[in-house]
Amino acid sequence: MERIKFCFILISLLNFQSCFGDASSPFHLKPLGSHIPATEVTSVDGSTMITPNAFMQNFVLPRQPLVFRGIGKLWPAFEKWNDEYLKENYPNLELRMEGRKEKQSNIPQGDIALGRDSMKHFIETYQEKDTNKYVVSELPTPLYKYVNIPPPLGCGELKQRFTEINLWINSGGASSILHKDSPNIINCVVNGTKEWKLIEFKHNHLIYQAWEGPQEAGYGGYSLINPEKVDVEKFPNILEIPQWYHVTVNAGDCLYVPTQTWHVVKSYGKQNVAVSFLLSQFFERTMEDIDLAECGDIVPGKDISLNEIDVDWQYPGFGNMTMGYSDMVDYMQDIEFFFSPKTQKLSKKRIFHILMERHDGVSFQKEKCKQRTNQIFKIMNEMAPDGKITSSFVKELAREQLRDIIRLVEPHYSAGTLEHEYSHFTPQTLKEMCENLAKQNNGVLRKSDFVKMYLEANGSLKFAEDFWSKLVGLDSMKDEVVLSEIVDNLPNATFNYAFYGMEEEGSDDSEEYENRNDIPRSDFVSEPRGAMPDFNQNEGEEKKQKMKSNLKTEL
Repeated sequence: MERIKFCFILISLLNFQSCFGDASSPFHLKPLGSHIPATEVTSVDGSTMITPNAFMQNFVLPRQPLVFRGIGKLWPAFEKWNDEYLKENYPNLELRMEGRKEKQSNIPQGDIALGRDSMKHFIETYQEKDTNKYVVSELPTPLYKYVNIPPPLGCGELKQRFTEINLWINSGGASSILHKDSPNIINCVVNGTKEWKLIEFKHNHLIYQAWEGPQEAGYGGYSLINPEKVDVEKFPNILEIPQWYHVTVNAGDCLYVPTQTWHVVKSYGKQNVAVSFLLSQFFERTMEDIDLAECGDIVPGKDISLNEIDVDWQYPGFGNMTMGYSDMVDYMQDIEFFFSPKTQKLSKKRIFHILMERHDGVSFQKEKCKQRTNQIFKIMNEMAPDGKITSSFVKELAREQLRDIIRLVEPHYSAGTLEHEYSHFTPQTLKEMCENLAKQNNGVLRKSDFVKMYLEANGSLKFAEDFWSKLVGLDSMKDEVVLSEIVDNLPNATFNYAFYGMEEEGSDDSEEYENRNDIPRSDFVSEPRGAMPDFNQNEGEEKKQKMKSNLKTEL
């Protein structure tokens, strides 16, 4: 009898194993997590709210998710943030947009630029049929007063570790890929519903992470799998994940998502609005070295407005965003490394080393890092009373002074800038658009034809008209030109498109910056989300004219 029982178990195990890595598996092309039941996420509400100490010890440090039920219902935003109110009271706030299907949709056009819309225009258009608009933006500071910080983050060190605040708006039906983010996140739903699937970081080796270069390695990132239809023949290890979480977050609820936790999110509701609080990672921290002395057993936060918090990176509602910048406290590690351990003096070689580490493998490279090294060296010395800064003085700098330095250390996140559209067209593409249109009209290029084609190529009206005015030169009111008349103006018209899409190589081999590799930096971490070349007008006209000359030769 025992032998029969053993054989039955063995056969069952063999049959179960055959399901893995096999297209005949019952889990093949099924949604992520179909192979095992989901684990419920722990939740608290107003009557069971936990203290700061309990939150850190039981959830943040061990990286466990937590749902705060109903805390957002106390926010002014919960009652006021409908479409009409936002449109009427904040029509000119600028918002960054993505496609509704993450990494599967084109960036939508806005009334300001590609991927950039005014609040008014977004509200008027995001409900349209077949729209692709989805606001994924830094929360403009004028909207801070409508939001309270989540308990229990209103005291001690926790109150000082808000890195960035983001705003999410869509009309439902938006979904993400399977991905992980570098910071700790608390995502609060104001309107609508969000459905989350979560997988702990300790199962990272089973996820099939895509390679995005050294800047993302070990921090953020996304998986190669399709979470809606998992190909278990191609990605068999997915079925070895022993546990995953599922939770529905309703209006007024907030979900704590620990740093580097893999997750998939779906949004529902005609107006789906959420606010995300991005917090420090607290890597390699313990309860003993986290300052919560003033907290005691209180549960602060529910009545503390975001207006009262000095968030590391803030966005006023116009201009460039700083999405993706790290915790300011973490940057101190870089800034302290700027100083020689022997002399305690600021070192250009060490500054350059940090910049090259943070920009390695992207278009912003050696020449730009040298220019920024000089800027940082000058700015920091000017901060000291005697014009010569020391490492001990850095610790006394105000947060705004640190921001000035960090903005030069950190690569720019191109999608957060007004110039992002330039990177979507090459000079050669624009030249061919002009040539093809002119050929179709007996050598005459009409403005209306060009604007139409530019918009169809996913550009914006504002950039199309700006390109046209540069193309026709002094006579900017012209509505049509002969192709031969614009040859000399093409380099000027396409200059920004070349600049923001180029790969800079640099040529200066000054000894002052060389041999950076002789500086040990084994503890260095780098985690920006992306980078772009950033043109400083103070760099002079000589380089600009050289680029235009090269473009003229190429075009």
